[in-house]
Amino acid sequence: MTVDKHNGSAMVPALPASWATGTFADRHWVEIRTAMAPADITDVSALAARLQSRPDPIAAFVHENLSADTQAKLTTFPTTTTVAQLQKALVYDLNEVMRQELDSKKGKPTFYDPARFNSVALSDSTKALAADKIETDNARLRLNRMLLADAFPESIKFQDGVLSISDKGAGFLSSLAFGFFLLGRLLGAYLMKTIAAHKVLGTFALVNVVICLLVIAKLGWISVAAVFLSYFFMSVMFPNIFALGIFGLGSQSKKKASAFIVMSITGGALMPKFMGRLGDVYDMATSFWMPLGCFVLIVLYGFFWSKLSQTDGVVGLKSSGGH
Repeated sequence: MTVDKHNGSAMVPALPASWATGTFADRHWVEIRTAMAPADITDVSALAARLQSRPDPIAAFVHENLSADTQAKLTTFPTTTTVAQLQKALVYDLNEVMRQELDSKKGKPTFYDPARFNSVALSDSTKALAADKIETDNARLRLNRMLLADAFPESIKFQDGVLSISDKGAGFLSSLAFGFFLLGRLLGAYLMKTIAAHKVLGTFALVNVVICLLVIAKLGWISVAAVFLSYFFMSVMFPNIFALGIFGLGSQSKKKASAFIVMSITGGALMPKFMGRLGDVYDMATSFWMPLGCFVLIVLYGFFWSKLSQTDGVVGLKSSGGH
């Protein structure tokens, strides 16, 4: 499955093993899942005890590279820090420890040091990968995950070979999503020839509320498909909001209203930060509560627009701005 690199929450179900070869592999759209998930820490207490006592170079290295907040949680576990809280903090930090060597600007040492792992009984697959010339980030992260599992067998597990979508594959899917956006815009324009614009806006927003709930529910591939459908149904949002917002205004008022509506796009720079924060604290599926709330407001605006504007609605409305 694809896993969020910060908190390890599952985002996409496991991809078919057959994708390891063929077009998807040739295009580097898939890779081995390496990010740690909460379920990968099988014994939080044992891991906490070893990191606290630091009886070996590996435990000392990991503890040294944990954040100050996680180190503090270790000292207060299990009195004021719960298992769930510590597990979440360790997942986040261990993912960072595995990745930190990939950023040359950080100047961090590589996790694998033969001297550091001298006393660890490495598995045959770990030895084989360590002996190979590692040329990709995914191979480096895979080695680090295997090393963690070998070094902490009593508390950390790793299921090797599970495929996930790579960054390059995600880039392709992003392009595909914008294709859905274009199709939604075309359908919306067609519908508004015969249906009042505010009703199209309200209906599309209502569908997106349902779509966000499907994502939040974590229903596997249904939730994945829902993400793409959200692009389709959000396509008419801003053009309709813009056109309806300035409808019926005089020339001077229309200019001022247009300016305020355009400036409101700054919400697109602020709200993703709140969504990202929800993703860090909880998981990316939960973070969809943020756009869900925004779509609820658009639903209300769309369906109550006729009362606000004191008109029955406009058919064949053309937006004079937006993106």
